[in-house]
Amino acid sequence: NLARLQKLVVKTIELGCQELVSFQKIQTSSIEKMMAVGNPAMLHMFLGINPASIGVAPYQPAFYEAQLIKGEQLGFEQLTCPVHTFPQVSGFLGGDILAAAIGAEMGQRQTGTLLVDIGTNGELIYKGELGFYATSCATGPAFEGASLSCGMQAIPGAIDKVFLAGATKLPLYSVIQASNYDVAMPPIGLCGSGVISATAELYRAGVIDSGGAMAVDDNIVSLQKNQSGMKEYLIAAKGKDHKSKDVIISQKDIRSIQLGKAALITGVEFLLKKERVSVPEQIVVAGAFGSYLDKKDMMTLGMIPHVPEEKIEIAGNLAGAGAVMALCDERYLQLAKDLATKIVVIELATSI
Repeated sequence: NLARLQKLVVKTIELGCQELVSFQKIQTSSIEKMMAVGNPAMLHMFLGINPASIGVAPYQPAFYEAQLIKGEQLGFEQLTCPVHTFPQVSGFLGGDILAAAIGAEMGQRQTGTLLVDIGTNGELIYKGELGFYATSCATGPAFEGASLSCGMQAIPGAIDKVFLAGATKLPLYSVIQASNYDVAMPPIGLCGSGVISATAELYRAGVIDSGGAMAVDDNIVSLQKNQSGMKEYLIAAKGKDHKSKDVIISQKDIRSIQLGKAALITGVEFLLKKERVSVPEQIVVAGAFGSYLDKKDMMTLGMIPHVPEEKIEIAGNLAGAGAVMALCDERYLQLAKDLATKIVVIELATSI
């Protein structure tokens, strides 16, 4: 299926490029260069290189070096320009986290800076006194809303923030709205930031305890049991406004969040352990998902170490920023190549 997957990736990128040039009222042929960043699996598929080695011990990519190839060799029909990719660090640390490091200007950051990119994988880079350390931790799909009872992407209709004044109060929430929608869109599920927000609020209100168990208290008005007898917390009830089902967060969902946050904070602690420090001097949170997270919520759940909020920077899509920087100035691509050779990879599976 490798050729089929590559064709789908390339076709999708080409369609996106056509939309961009159409918006700018220029021709696709005017594109002179492309810069591609992504995780190792996606980079392999994009380039048509078998990624099988990533899936078996010792989990290494088929290549590490930055690549340069013509667009037509990848299967592009209209894009014949040179295509550059960022290098890779390991089987689980690819061009995306390197691009994020370039976008964050990690080389100029103070010693003790921790870069955190949260998604299905949590990718971390720490700048220590002795150099750069990096690791990848399997945070799972819960942080992105997948695999949860009412999880969904961060699209219109998704609850992205939950507010709870106390265990006996009904929850309030905000819903992502479509820009071209005149009538307020009802909630239909929880996106990743909504799940994090809800879990943190439930903990602060005492609805769940420090072990993640939901309380036994008849005074908690939104606490209920489903048909299987499992506890769940009702965030938004279905009604006449096109909601097809209740929006809830279940005990099972809480356990998924715990697994994800445990993987993330374990990765952080192992990086800090390399330089025998307990907390970083600064935390930079990257990624489209990370842009919508609340600093207090992250620390409440123990996703990141407790530091003063002013030491946490929510930086947005740094991988995209780093890709643009390298596209416009080759010196940044060279910086990425240099950084890739300097990073010490910490393998969590073999660390103690």
